[in-house]
Amino acid sequence: MIDEVSDARAIYHAHPDMVTFLIGCSFSFETALQEAGIEVRHIHDNTNVPMYLSNIECISAG
Repeated sequence: MIDEVSDARAIYHAHPDMVTFLIGCSFSFETALQEAGIEVRHIHDNTNVPMYLSNIECISAG
């Protein structure tokens, strides 16, 4: 990872031909959802965040 930013719009404008993948975690936006009156099911149910199993092998990076 080169950098971690909270707003990537300036990077997009500087490099319009760049393809990117923005990754994150629901922990970063759960509060905003709740403040907007949107129920977050796993918080309401007092369970962990949803996770999924896959048969696609992962490759370490970084």
